[in-house]
Amino acid sequence: MVLDALLKIKNEQDPSLTFRRSCREGICGSCAMNMDGDNGLACLTKISSASSASTVSPLPHMFVIKDLVVDMTNFYNQYKSVEPWLKRKDPPPQQGKEIPQTKADRAKLDGMYECILCACCSTSCPSYWWNPEEYLGPAALLHANRLPLWGTLIKPKPNMFMHLQARGYHGVSEKRNLRDHKRRLLAEKYELRGKLYKAVCRDPDLPLDMREKFRYKLSKLPRNSSMTRLRNRCIFTGRWIQDSRDQFTKERLDAINDEFKLYRCHTIKNCTHACPKGLNPAKQIDTIKKLQLDA
Repeated sequence: MVLDALLKIKNEQDPSLTFRRSCREGICGSCAMNMDGDNGLACLTKISSASSASTVSPLPHMFVIKDLVVDMTNFYNQYKSVEPWLKRKDPPPQQGKEIPQTKADRAKLDGMYECILCACCSTSCPSYWWNPEEYLGPAALLHANRLPLWGTLIKPKPNMFMHLQARGYHGVSEKRNLRDHKRRLLAEKYELRGKLYKAVCRDPDLPLDMREKFRYKLSKLPRNSSMTRLRNRCIFTGRWIQDSRDQFTKERLDAINDEFKLYRCHTIKNCTHACPKGLNPAKQIDTIKKLQLDA
C-alpha cells in the first residue's frame, strides 16, 4: 500500500517527511491524499505496477501545512455548520430511556453514516475548488441530508390530527379535512401506496391504534395514477426519514437553501468517484435539491 511505502521512506530515508495516518484500516480517514491524480486513502491504495514511479501529493486546492498535511479547518467548520447532531423540540427522554427508531428507519441512514470525513470527495469537486469558502461541499451536504421526507396522508379525524400537530407534522389543519365521500373518490382516482404514506404508517411516534388505521386505509386503496396529483389534494406533512428522531426539518432546510451553500453543485459527480467508502454524495445532494422544491 502507498502508506507502507511512505512509512518506509520516513523510517529509513527522510525522517522529516510529514503526513497524517492512524488506523491503517480505512476507518479514520486521516491518510487522505492524492495518488497518481486520484484522491484516496493511502492505507487502501495499492502502488501501481504499471509504471516505474507513483506520484503522491496533498489533497488538491487545500492550504498545505507541510508535505502531505493540509489545513482541514475550513472543511470541519463547514461540517459543523450543518449541525450534524440530533435536535428535538420534545423534552429529552427520562433518564435511562432512549429515542426509539425502527429497523426500517435505521436502514434509511445507510449510505450516509459511513462517511469518515476524509475530504476526498470535497477536494475532488471543481465547484469546491472555485468556492471553498461559500459552497459547503459534498461531505457536509451528505451529512446534512439526514433530512426530511415531505409526506402525504388522507386527513385523519380530529383526535388524530391533534396528535400529529403535537408531534411536529407541519400543515395539519382541521379546516382541510376531507369528507368521507371525497376520500373515497381520491382513493379511486389516485394511488396512496407510495413510500411517503408507508413512512407515516411506520412512524414510532404515532400510537399503535392510529398506525393500524393508516395501514387499513392503505390496504384498501387501488394502485393507479400518480402520487404527485394526490399530494396536491391531501394533507401536507413533514417528517424526518433519513433520521426519524430529529424534529428540526424546516430549520435545517432553510439553513442550506442558499445559492452558494447548496446550489454550487453542478452534478459533476467527481465526489462519488473519489469516495473511498463507495458512497454517493451527488445523489444525496440531488435529494436535498428536490426537497427544497417541495418545501
